[in-house]
Amino acid sequence: MNKPGLHLFSTSLLVSWSRLIRWENIIITATTQWLFYQCLLRDTFADLHETALFHDLFMGQLIAISAMVLAGGNIYNDICDVRSDAYNKPNRLIIGRGISANSALRVWQWLNLLAIALSFHLAYQSRAWMLPALVLLSISLLYLYSQKWQYRPWLGTISIATLCSLTILIIASGAWADLTFLKQTYPGVFLRTISYFLTFTLFAFLANFIREIAKDMEDVVGDRLVGSNNLATTWDTAHLKALVILPFALVLGLLLLMYLNLDDYLSRNGFYYLLGLLFSTIAILLGFMKANSTTQWKRITLWLKLYMLQGVLFIIFWQTS
Repeated sequence: MNKPGLHLFSTSLLVSWSRLIRWENIIITATTQWLFYQCLLRDTFADLHETALFHDLFMGQLIAISAMVLAGGNIYNDICDVRSDAYNKPNRLIIGRGISANSALRVWQWLNLLAIALSFHLAYQSRAWMLPALVLLSISLLYLYSQKWQYRPWLGTISIATLCSLTILIIASGAWADLTFLKQTYPGVFLRTISYFLTFTLFAFLANFIREIAKDMEDVVGDRLVGSNNLATTWDTAHLKALVILPFALVLGLLLLMYLNLDDYLSRNGFYYLLGLLFSTIAILLGFMKANSTTQWKRITLWLKLYMLQGVLFIIFWQTS
């Protein structure tokens, strides 16, 4: 016979853990990595009638590594942000309520250890030794961000933007043996594939840089109370809005460059999708310039998350061969 109280407690605890690890962000990251694997690696080798060493099981393990690193980073960040979150997000506070800080800390440690161990295992299998290096770098960035860098201008914003771009480079590092084969056998395909990886890496960095500033603006009151010295607390709103014009301009330039140079590698639907990305970029820029309240910054943050997903889905229309 089931005990209702225990069932409710278990369900509540599961919900708390899923919120703590930011499950929706992990799903988006996993989808992004799988699309890169499918569209830039698997389909490319299929079109060339070649067999890739990088297979579905390997990719699944690579996604699991990224998920563990991101989940651990989100847990540790919430542990360090209890004071500011108590003001900025009192109804969404988890540490100290649904989950104790000690329990969260133990899970963070185990997730990082498992991710590191699995990355070395995959590196041994594929000789992709850049993989554990990137995993260790990602864990270090998340730790330093939560401990120190989120309270300092520039460092926090740049570190998170860098981390998000690393989720794409991790795929390239895991598939380095296959990319080396393309370089030796199909140099033109290799150059296009690498250029796609680098293009999306740059897009991820710029979009996340902008989103981190919007998130800081959303939480600026609570961050000031705990003495955080991020960009939102040290710069006034007018200067911050002027600052983001540069990354927005770089994104627009990147999209225009693709529009002008990908005529041989995009379908008509791909061009329409790219135009949609251009219009979305301009719309979010205008919304960013007009935002002045916490509610408006929260809306901009959500728009930017959807915008990054829109950018990732663009890879479906690309061809490498």
